[in-house]
Amino acid sequence: MLGKRKAALSAVAIFAVAALNVGTLQAADVPSELDADVISYDMSTGEVKAEGNVLMKHGNTRVAGQSASYNMNSRTGIISGGIIAESDDMRMTAQQAELAGEAIKASGGVDAVKGTMHLTAQSICAEGNHYSAAGNVQATDGSKSFSGESADYQQDQGYVLLSNGGTITTQDGTFSAGHMEGWLNDGHYKGTGDAHVKSTARDFEGGGDTAEYDSARGIAELTGNAWGVQGNNTVRSGHLTVHLADNGKAGVK
Repeated sequence: MLGKRKAALSAVAIFAVAALNVGTLQAADVPSELDADVISYDMSTGEVKAEGNVLMKHGNTRVAGQSASYNMNSRTGIISGGIIAESDDMRMTAQQAELAGEAIKASGGVDAVKGTMHLTAQSICAEGNHYSAAGNVQATDGSKSFSGESADYQQDQGYVLLSNGGTITTQDGTFSAGHMEGWLNDGHYKGTGDAHVKSTARDFEGGGDTAEYDSARGIAELTGNAWGVQGNNTVRSGHLTVHLADNGKAGVK
């Protein structure tokens, strides 16, 4: 099948839906369309190929690129060349995307926006509300942000794992470590390896080999070469627990 053609193919509809991680294809009566300069479809193998000004549509989902190859039997494929994918509150741009079922691995300066989240990285593997990003990861979600070399983020739960280290920034302050995890909705963070806590709101800074900080309760627990500074006062200990009051005063154990 050659030339400027449009194809209402359910396989391509699955391709478009997977590219935005908006769930499985359920409604058979939702209109689907593939538009490109050149389209080929092999019914015996399930291979669909499109070249030049590729535009895939399925309901509110739109995926644009320069070339696409997808197998409807294995539900795997690749779309490349200045990808722009949009659906409802989700928008993603990248240079290439590998598709597998409902998951997508985008690479080449990926920029993803969904709801209150804005995530950029060299590569992002996304499925539903779960994002695994690598390479200069920068993310904001509302008033909170995190950065690192890699990140695993559950957007609906507000949970982030920075296994190769990084920094979480909130209105309270910053938390960083060589390996860390954070529950952003609860303001609770844990880190190991040169852990560092800085609460601008409570005028406190501290660190140690490990750190756990509960900003909602105002408690910082530091272990291993632990230290803490508030104003002109500095304390050091092997195990340091600091109770931070909203009035800026600290109680140390």
